Order: sequence, then structure tokens, then C-alpha cells
Amino acid sequence: MITIASPLLEAEGGDIVLEDGAAKVSGTDRAVPIPAMAREAYHQTHRFKGQIEPGLTEKGSYDPPGTFSNACHVAIVEVDVKTGKVTVERFLAAETPAG
Repeated sequence: MITIASPLLEAEGGDIVLEDGAAKVSGTDRAVPIPAMAREAYHQTHRFKGQIEPGLTEKGSYDPPGTFSNACHVAIVEVDVKTGKVTVERFLAAETPAG
């Protein structure tokens, strides 16, 4: 996100913070919303001089010690590539009974 925001905000990566759904230049009112960054990353990839691949993706995981789960969650979503709007079409969860 910072790699995408840096040229859009004309700022060094170390001066950019991510908060409230946007990338912001610390100490200023300059900001770019995440949906705008996603559009730029998809439609204006040439602006990033080979630093990114087209599009915007993110992964995360959470695995604290001493916990476990016997469940699976799946979200089926639709993404409007023009606006960046995400619509959840279906959400499924399956759990095994404790025992």
C-alpha cells in the first residue's frame, strides 16, 4: 500500500501512514483513499515503474499460541473493478461439533 501511495502522494514511504481507510502523509492533510489506490494499481500500473504488479491484493493470518479451531469460513464476493466496491454475495461457515 505504501509503495502505491508514495508516488500518488509524492512523498517518501516513511512519511506515509495507513489509517481511516486511506494512506496519508504524516503531518499534512494530503491523503488518498484505498479504493483510489486500488484503481491506480489496476489501471495506471506504468506509474509505479515496475515496483508493483497490476492490481491490489493482501493476505493475513492470525495464529496465537494455545488456540485452535475446527471451522471453515468462505466468502463469495463480487468486486466492481471500476469503483473498488466489494459486495458479499454469500458467506458460509462450517464447524465440527466439540467432543
